[in-house]
Amino acid sequence: LSTFEATVNLRFRLKEPIMVDTEIRMFGDHGKSKVVKEFHEGKTGYEEELMDRFAAMGKINGGYGSTYDDEPFEEIAASITPALTTVLASGRAREFVFEATDGGSTAKQATRNAIAAVEEKGVVARGFQIGTPSEEEMTTFDEIWGEHGARVPHPKDLAPAAARVLADELRRITFQIQYYGEDADDDE
Repeated sequence: LSTFEATVNLRFRLKEPIMVDTEIRMFGDHGKSKVVKEFHEGKTGYEEELMDRFAAMGKINGGYGSTYDDEPFEEIAASITPALTTVLASGRAREFVFEATDGGSTAKQATRNAIAAVEEKGVVARGFQIGTPSEEEMTTFDEIWGEHGARVPHPKDLAPAAARVLADELRRITFQIQYYGEDADDDE
């Protein structure tokens, strides 16, 4: 995320630097979904956001049980206001949800439905399957994520995989800025 922030700030020479605001959620057994790092809103500075990101990493573990990954997506969909949906539809903001998982899912169809609800509100959702999953876990992951999922052999590879998704989005933003800039020149 830091590399993405620096790239955007340098490429677009922003007067006010962009900061990727993050929320981190854990999921496991039914009812165990919880936020381990809240969004930055209302906090004092960028350094506090970075400290919270690092502190959240220490809370992530595999001891949460099953994989009810539908719950965090349902909570995210419910938290997206109509005003935010309008902003996302206009292209003035981008929201991303990344799921890192072994690929199994206890509630496969409910998860797919919850991801669709998030995407319908204009959020980009992507899944990353980490480790060496079983054939069954790979099949489940593919059924849930399809072309929006990627396999990541080791947790250390997760950051570059997420960076590729963000870089693809940055290319789209750059194209839009260039396209709208050309339109503005045509109108003069």
